[in-house]
Amino acid sequence: MCGIAGLISFGRARDAAAVVRDMTAALTHRGPDGEGWWSDGEAALGHRRLAIIDVVGGAQPLVNETGSVRVVCNGEIYNYRELRSELQARGHHFRTASDCETIAHLYEDDGPDAVAKLHGMFALAIWDRAAERLVLARDRLGIKPLFYTSGARGFGFASEIKALVAGRLTQRQVDPGALLHYLSCGYVPGAATIYRDVQRLAPGELLVADRDGVRRRPYWVWQPGLAPRSRAAAEEELRSLLMAAVREHLVADVPVGAFLSGGIDSSVVSILAAAASPTPLRTFSVTFPEDRVFDEARFSRQVVRQIGSGHTEIPLTRAQVLSAVEPALDHLDEPFADPSLVPCFEIAREARRHVKVVLSGDGADELFGGYTKYLGEAYAARAPRSLMWLLARVSALGPCGRGNRLEEAVRLLRRLTDGGGIPDTGRRYARWAQVCGEAEVRALVPDLSAGHPASDLFAAEALRFGALDHGDPINRMLYTDCRLGLPGDMLAKVDISSMANALEVRVPFLDHRVVEFAFRVPGRWKIGGMRGKRILRRTFRDLLPPEVRRRGKRGFEPPVGEWFRTELRDLFWDVMKTGSRYLPCVRRDAVETLYRQHATRRADRSKELWALFGLHWWASRQRTGV
Repeated sequence: MCGIAGLISFGRARDAAAVVRDMTAALTHRGPDGEGWWSDGEAALGHRRLAIIDVVGGAQPLVNETGSVRVVCNGEIYNYRELRSELQARGHHFRTASDCETIAHLYEDDGPDAVAKLHGMFALAIWDRAAERLVLARDRLGIKPLFYTSGARGFGFASEIKALVAGRLTQRQVDPGALLHYLSCGYVPGAATIYRDVQRLAPGELLVADRDGVRRRPYWVWQPGLAPRSRAAAEEELRSLLMAAVREHLVADVPVGAFLSGGIDSSVVSILAAAASPTPLRTFSVTFPEDRVFDEARFSRQVVRQIGSGHTEIPLTRAQVLSAVEPALDHLDEPFADPSLVPCFEIAREARRHVKVVLSGDGADELFGGYTKYLGEAYAARAPRSLMWLLARVSALGPCGRGNRLEEAVRLLRRLTDGGGIPDTGRRYARWAQVCGEAEVRALVPDLSAGHPASDLFAAEALRFGALDHGDPINRMLYTDCRLGLPGDMLAKVDISSMANALEVRVPFLDHRVVEFAFRVPGRWKIGGMRGKRILRRTFRDLLPPEVRRRGKRGFEPPVGEWFRTELRDLFWDVMKTGSRYLPCVRRDAVETLYRQHATRRADRSKELWALFGLHWWASRQRTGV
């Protein structure tokens, strides 16, 4: 895992090498083990290295035999050994044992289409000197990020926006439409970023830039295909695919560990990894000694006893999580409203003391229906309007929040009834996934509210899947989440928190063959009996401890709602005041209304308040706004 950067000036600037050195320096946290540059005048590539494979000899940029093709890559190519053997049989000669050198030789043979042969997580750049052509590509699910901009100094790209800022390649003008979508989603969805002149490469997308311009196209399109002939056949296929994916994800020349929360997803990954690892597996879990409700140690310990892993428990106190707020939010290049970033940041920092690489169970919820909103799609969408109305009236009578089980139940019931009456799948999902509702967005930023709402994006993705599939509503919602929420929120959070601490996180569930299989499985096999991930529970029922197999979904969000009433109250208003200098578009009276509703427990406004807190924090640190 690494950080990459580059600038292709196409004759517009002669200082590309100096610019890329500045850009690469801004990515030091992603690759503390080394740095490398290459330049031929108007083209320059830079790389920061976290050494995982070919620790001694795998420095980048990498090159083909003739020097005509240069490559920088952030990520891991898991099938590189098979590719290397094929390429050597065709007469190619390798200079290193690096997994990423295969990219240069594949490109020689197949051109940009070579990317489709790579299995892994990656964001890569290829400079073809003879054709004066730059090729960028991002892995199929968007596990690794890649940003780019084109301006007076040329075409620049980097693993993080801060590198483009360091190279003075962006004017950092905030896009009002992106700000609206951030308030709705908690992140900027799709290919846009918070800045007008910076784009992100989409998952599974290829970009070619040359003197004729910039062209983008997908190199991978989801084709769900025919459903397995039976549930038993589906379980057998899932087991085989995931076992193979875990084996591939263990490829490394340094020790590999695993995050083990005690939930189904991380337990399955840890159990399979322990069986496949040539050395004893290291596992890591978090404990919350001050909060028995969130503490999952008794579940993770059952798995540890079963697989015999070398286990490390990371105790997180309230004070530790609060202390991580500042470094986590300071690291952000864009506003980001997922509060679980904060404990993830702290966990990554602690795990990095022991290993460079960990496996994670991320992605299983989005593939197999693990979140409450998917249960809502399974049941509320078909419920009579009269029942939804009655449940909404009942939920309005109780206190709403996350402070205890009653408040949590009321909060979930309100979310269920809020979206259950909407007939369109995409817009129903947008309502359940939203941070700020459309009415709240209009009240907060009335002068910016003329743009297209975020619900249009979700509706468009749901329709796209409907054109590929027979219309399974559960899979349509899961597809929409995999296209927007997974890369925009979950995977972004993992990359930000882990790479800030030079820790590589690998996600076997997001092997593209597992993903393609998951969307061949009918939604009714994933959700039933008020429980998600049914096929995953059944497939690994012989391996999972019974108590773990029967568990429901437990989120990982810190209790920010309660913090805003207590420890974070004064800081919240200080941040609002400082950030408002750059965000005069945000109405103070609308913020006060949301806070008052939350403080009196009339409504749980923790998501909206955290989104505003994060936005104003980001604006004050970046000194920009709208």
